[in-house]
Amino acid sequence: MAAEPYLKKLQSEYSGRNIAKQIQKVANQFSTYVYPFFGDTPIDQIDTAQIAEMLGPIWLTKRETATRVRIHVYKVFDLYQAEKGITSGNPADLQLIKRILPTPSKRAMNDLKTKHQPAMELPDHPRFMALLSGEDSLSAKLLMFGILTIARPGEARHARWDQFDFERKTWTIKAAEMKSGKDHIVPLSDAALAIIESMPKLGAYTFSTNGIRPASENTAALCIKRLSKQDLAIGGSGFINRDGKIPTAHGFRSTFKDWARKYSSAPDEHSELAMAHVNSDETRNAYARDMLVDERRPLMADWEAFCFSPVAGDSKA
Repeated sequence: MAAEPYLKKLQSEYSGRNIAKQIQKVANQFSTYVYPFFGDTPIDQIDTAQIAEMLGPIWLTKRETATRVRIHVYKVFDLYQAEKGITSGNPADLQLIKRILPTPSKRAMNDLKTKHQPAMELPDHPRFMALLSGEDSLSAKLLMFGILTIARPGEARHARWDQFDFERKTWTIKAAEMKSGKDHIVPLSDAALAIIESMPKLGAYTFSTNGIRPASENTAALCIKRLSKQDLAIGGSGFINRDGKIPTAHGFRSTFKDWARKYSSAPDEHSELAMAHVNSDETRNAYARDMLVDERRPLMADWEAFCFSPVAGDSKA
């Protein structure tokens, strides 16, 4: 399978000190799952059924790995088709794959959710945001933008200028770049929009030192650790959650969901859509309509208000 051009392209897109390690990780996934299955089969002879057969053994048992492998295979085809001027559909499209492979049971999905990333405790969140607001670094702006938009860290890091509609105050991420395999539209709160408007336009990527490559995947994690130490230095307790762990950037999504359940009066499908989750009939129907972008704006505004409040509220927003 013609993955070499894609791996070479990644070398110019990844950033940080561990570029070789990141590229090798992707290459290992191809060596483990893709190459043994397809061998020397020309890429133009590979179809959706074959890709689904390749993913089958890990589709239910190694969901995260299967997701990443499918995305990388999708991007291999995307690059190949772009270079060849092919406009037909991508055989690794998630919606096509899902027609062939089984949908994980709710129990399996719940088992996966138990392996959650360490989250910020709700009472600590406004205090953390106050410290974060005092910084003007790239890492602080990236982290704050991710928190305010409930984006996955990779989605925030890879935000591009062409994804933003400043008139509509939205951020649109295309299906190929989403874990859900569906377009995702984020209604931007005032603070999130202000962060984007404050960034210099250096190139395609919004959060970048040169515009050519997105910020390193370690950027947000280092910022969280630095602020935890800063909080301890000024007499605080640091930001260690109930499990004794420092929160991760991804963990703020869990913090948001906890807040939405306890303090927001918005329907549950609104917070699910904010997180790009489509695990219920309600959220699927919402996607089918218009993703409830305008309806979700008050939710994001309320979340912003909580983020910058001195203490967590004790009643429904």
